[in-house]
Amino acid sequence: MHFECSRVRCQAHLRQFENLKRNLGKEDEKEEEEERFIHFFLSKISFSKNNLFQLLTLLLLLLLLLYTTAQQKQTVVTTVARLTPKEAKRQQRHRKIRSRLTGTADRPRISVYRSNQHVFVQVIDDDAQKTLVSLGTQSQEVKAVIGSEEWKTKTVAAASELGKMLGKKCVDAGITSAVFDRGGFLYHGRVKAVADGCREAGVAI
Repeated sequence: MHFECSRVRCQAHLRQFENLKRNLGKEDEKEEEEERFIHFFLSKISFSKNNLFQLLTLLLLLLLLLYTTAQQKQTVVTTVARLTPKEAKRQQRHRKIRSRLTGTADRPRISVYRSNQHVFVQVIDDDAQKTLVSLGTQSQEVKAVIGSEEWKTKTVAAASELGKMLGKKCVDAGITSAVFDRGGFLYHGRVKAVADGCREAGVAI
C-alpha cells in the first residue's frame, strides 16, 4: 500500500515535471517570439521615423513652393503720379501735333522736351522708328560750353547753345532740313531758342 502510494506520487511528480518542462519550453518559445516581435516592431518604428522625416521634408518643400507662388502672384502695387491739368493739356496738344507731323529719313522730326531744369532734344526718323541724333543739357559736352552750374542749364542761352550743337551734329550727319515738334509746349523761350539755334547751324526748319 505504501509502495503504491509512493509510485502514484512519483508518477504525479513525473507528470508535474513533464508539464513544467513543456511550460518552460513554451515560455522559451514565447520569449523568442516576443524578441522577434520586438525586433520587428523596432524595425517598423525606425521605418516609420524615416517616413516621418521624409513627410516633414515634403511638407516643408510644399510650404516653400506655396510661399514662392504666393509671392510671385502677389499683386504689385504701383503708384502713378496723377497728371496735373496743365500737363494733361500739353499732352493733348502734343497728340494733336503728332497726328499731322511725321519725320522721314530725308526730313526727320526734331522733338523737344523741356523740364524745369533741363531741355532734351531728339532727331527722329518716324518711318524707321529710329533716333538719329540726341542731345540734352545734362550731357557733359553741353555743360562744357554753358557751364556746369545747376542754374545755367535752364536758361534760354543754354537752350540756344544746345540747338546750335544739335544743328551741327545734324549737318555732320547729312541732315539739312527737318520738321520741328515743339512737344505741346508754347513756341517761345527755351523751345524757340532750340529751333533758332538749329537754324543758325544750317538746318532748315
